[in-house]
Amino acid sequence: MKNIPLPSPNAGELSAPHVLESCLGYLELGMPREALHELDALPAEDAKLPVALHFRLIALMLLRKFGSVVRLARTGIERFPGMAEFYIHGGAALSAMRRARAARALWARAPHRLRQTGIFQLNVACCEAELGDMPRARFHLQCAMACDPGVAEVVEREPRLTGILAE
Repeated sequence: MKNIPLPSPNAGELSAPHVLESCLGYLELGMPREALHELDALPAEDAKLPVALHFRLIALMLLRKFGSVVRLARTGIERFPGMAEFYIHGGAALSAMRRARAARALWARAPHRLRQTGIFQLNVACCEAELGDMPRARFHLQCAMACDPGVAEVVEREPRLTGILAE
């Protein structure tokens, strides 16, 4: 039996959903460079879709390209202000860059539904702790655990939050 060459997603022979599916597969396998390669093959209009921007954010985060993540997250927030993903990745990238004030400012603009989640409260707690406001950090940490009891496991591994609840 002969090997039949399959069309390359980069050859423009597959639709955007197929390219995005390939990209997701690469991300799930921890292959961010390959995922970016797939995203780069999308037509310009499809590359602006929220899912394409989100996948690009994930790949850039995995590659620790935090400056690029922040720029792309800001673009996503401008185009799709109700999508939590852009705030989450942008805030996480700013925190990774030790830019707590900028991260806190970004979190302050997050959509209301995101503010009611454990991940939001946890990230704000980290910002407040990094800025030295332990009472506010403790408050947000307590809110995070009330929203999502699973946050307690993350708190144990987060050096910025060590000892806050014990104070």
